Amino acid sequence: MKKFYSILLFCLLAHPFFSTPVKSVQEYTLENGMQVFLLEDPSDAQVHIEYTCRAGFSSQTQSTCGFFKLYTMLVKAAAPKLSFTDVQCNADSSRYIIEVSPSEVSETLFSLSDAVFAQDFPDEILKNQLNLLKKEVNDNKDSMSVYINAAIDSRVFSEAPWKHDSGIYPPVFKKTTEKTARTVIKQISEQWYTPKNSAVFISGNINTERTLLLLRNSFGRYYSNFRTPVEKPASPVNRQRKYVLHSNEISPELTQLVIQYTLLDMEQSDLLSLAMGYEGSLFKQQVLSFEELNIPGDEYINVSAAHKKDSSRLIIQTLLQPPENKKLAASTNSFKQTELFLKQLTLIPHIVQSEEFEYAKNQLEYSLNRTAAISSELMKTLSEFWAVQPYFNYVENDIEDYNSQTARMLMSRTQKLRSTALSDTITQLQNEEPFIFVIINSKDYKANKKAYTAAGFEEINEKNASWYVQQMFKDSLAESLPQNQEKLYSSAAATDDNSYYQKNLDQTNQFTLSNGITVYTKQNPLSEQTSLVLSIKGGKLNSADDNGFEEVMINLTAGLIQKKLISAQAEGLLTGAFYVSSQTALSTGNIIVEFDLEDTIAVLKTISEVIVYGEIAPADADRAVASRKYRKRLENGTAANQMYSSLINKLYGKGNLSNIFEAEKEILLDTDYTKILSAYPQLLDASRYSVIICGALYENLPSLLEETLGQLSSQNTAATLAPSTEPDFSKAKNLSVRVRHTFLTDIPAEKAGPQPAVLIPTTEFLDPVIYANKAPEPGTKQAALYNAVLNYIGKTIERSYPVTVQFPRSCLNIGSLTIQNVSHTRELDSQYKTVIQTITEQMQRLQAKDTIIKEIKNSWILNQMTQTGSDTGTALLIQNGLELFTENPKPHWYLEEYNYIQTATAQDFLEIMEYFPVISQARVYSSDSKK
Repeated sequence: MKKFYSILLFCLLAHPFFSTPVKSVQEYTLENGMQVFLLEDPSDAQVHIEYTCRAGFSSQTQSTCGFFKLYTMLVKAAAPKLSFTDVQCNADSSRYIIEVSPSEVSETLFSLSDAVFAQDFPDEILKNQLNLLKKEVNDNKDSMSVYINAAIDSRVFSEAPWKHDSGIYPPVFKKTTEKTARTVIKQISEQWYTPKNSAVFISGNINTERTLLLLRNSFGRYYSNFRTPVEKPASPVNRQRKYVLHSNEISPELTQLVIQYTLLDMEQSDLLSLAMGYEGSLFKQQVLSFEELNIPGDEYINVSAAHKKDSSRLIIQTLLQPPENKKLAASTNSFKQTELFLKQLTLIPHIVQSEEFEYAKNQLEYSLNRTAAISSELMKTLSEFWAVQPYFNYVENDIEDYNSQTARMLMSRTQKLRSTALSDTITQLQNEEPFIFVIINSKDYKANKKAYTAAGFEEINEKNASWYVQQMFKDSLAESLPQNQEKLYSSAAATDDNSYYQKNLDQTNQFTLSNGITVYTKQNPLSEQTSLVLSIKGGKLNSADDNGFEEVMINLTAGLIQKKLISAQAEGLLTGAFYVSSQTALSTGNIIVEFDLEDTIAVLKTISEVIVYGEIAPADADRAVASRKYRKRLENGTAANQMYSSLINKLYGKGNLSNIFEAEKEILLDTDYTKILSAYPQLLDASRYSVIICGALYENLPSLLEETLGQLSSQNTAATLAPSTEPDFSKAKNLSVRVRHTFLTDIPAEKAGPQPAVLIPTTEFLDPVIYANKAPEPGTKQAALYNAVLNYIGKTIERSYPVTVQFPRSCLNIGSLTIQNVSHTRELDSQYKTVIQTITEQMQRLQAKDTIIKEIKNSWILNQMTQTGSDTGTALLIQNGLELFTENPKPHWYLEEYNYIQTATAQDFLEIMEYFPVISQARVYSSDSKK
């Protein structure tokens, strides 16, 4: 067995200079009883708004199951002005999530409050959404996943199986008219969608006092007319615990087991799921050791926990195959395999070790602390916690300062985790007979029916899977009540962006180490995590004559850092988790490391040691090369890449750029281990490095960096750059490309089924079209406004087609739109022309500032400033300034760009439209596309 490393207790230290997000959440209750949670995050350019109502599937009765989901669909459909990022109907809540720019907050809050509290759904919308749900329910009832989920839910939750997504009763929707549906919807609106049963969560670039005033004037206008009803269980709990599900559609080569324990509490379920379910756990090693089970691998044993406000479950799932040994296969079957696996469950008390249980506590506590330190994750978790909060109505003694009682209760969960004993958890597990579901093919069931029946397994098939066809639920289903009602709306007042540009500029700094490495920092007062980007000059251009090689070297270096950090964690030198990733752009390669503030010393020492003394293993080198080759094959197979390659070739001719973007050749054909070893010393050159650090900043960061990365020597090896050639648009005015069509799938083999694919000969392809134009000089106000307009044009066309926007890049001063799935190019050309003309005309109107210009600015914030929501995203935005301006880096370019766009006038934008002629300077079509 693998050695199990006991991880030291994760603990987030209190730092006097930082106010963590979880302690900065402000909680208020409006006069109408609605709860409000506000979190100012000055680093985030966006505003994240979520309205949550404690009305989900758990609120359903036999006759209203499905209508709570219908309500969320209606709210979204009836409020087209609200651009919802996500709308969810979950077990315990319905959530409406919107991301806006600061200037849109007021209008959004008024519109959202009207949408959820005073919505009159027009007949046409009600009819359309009801029909959509009818179709969905009808389609789902015959699907294998719904069959399995309905069968499981109706047995495990037999007291009220309709309180689940899988419990929707199709005949209810078949017979339901719009008139009846309106009555049920009105009942849900009046009894559930009330202020006292709701909460709003807002974070990002806000001013707390001003936002609270807006909430009082918007959501605070409405009052609760009803108390939230309490639904009682409707039927007796099922005593039968063992079931076998079968269907002809299930593969005869597979046996799936699902085991559910339902008497453990939330902490016990979470701790056991992690102690048994992590990669290499003793439980997994135990069951994998049986040749008779032939479980494909560690990842095919899943142990998880699932929670609702009134229940928690520990769920164990696995996939069994016939043994590969023919003699063994002949003497076993699905029943014998099931028996053997279930026997291992009785050994759990002896298998799960106290070290693993402590490890689970440490991981869960760390995960909670990490979530509490990231604003966006915190507010999402707080919303989920608020919906199930009745589970946590106890009050613990807590000397820590929180501005939100709900946030304090969320964090008090660490006390429950710490006080949960392994012995008590195991005792509780042993006292329960779990629900067991065996999922097999019908032929398999017929062959082993006697054995399953004798062992007490009850049969489930398509005829008795769902609750509404079972004998014990025969006395259900009635329709509901009265009518609907009208309410008013209010408008919004504009708000500024809370001095976003200046605040964030003030939090940035830079200094240079003795070896010439420049360090760029940006402090986030709300963060306790740190994100570091090692920016390495060169990028793809550095190996343009050996396409892909630089990416391999960057990925290998990132892999070395990750391995060394794992070793440091196992030795106890790191107390928190970390994340390592890498990416390679045109002129820079980036290695990104995220870690806890208190691990700064260990992480920086590890990184510098790896760069100086790192040894690349042959196996790692082979994997990195093979991975890059595989990705290149996928890239070569896409129409968009082939067409973009032709565009670059025509604009810039033969050379480094055309080598990088070519979409035909295999790469790295002569790359071997010796070549990689001989290239590694080039990564020891300090003159190639810059460092970006965002989030929580270590107190003595300059001296620590000097002791670590400052020890690298500077060799001044020049990185290869592309020639500063101007693009020649005359050769790409109307470019037609012969596209090689390659058909790919991301469906894994085990899910593809036994039938071969059926290929239908066709000459009709919905290929992309690319429009490209020259951009203004980089780093100027014109360049920023050009990007904003390009983004807006892309979003406008995206209403009809999928669109990818490509902004100007290092050595590539062109902007382009790749428009997918174009059936007729002439129609698209006409639409593009109309879009450009319409935008130009709107900019010339007197009210342009409040219409088109406002839309362009808000679209930029929502689409291009989304990365500011995390420290890593902010670090990568700073890195973009190093990538774009290799000679004279502009780390603050993303802030300057934001400021240029937000302060620009209609006239400024109108002048930029000169860069967007109604017929693009370059147009690329597939030769297979229709005119």
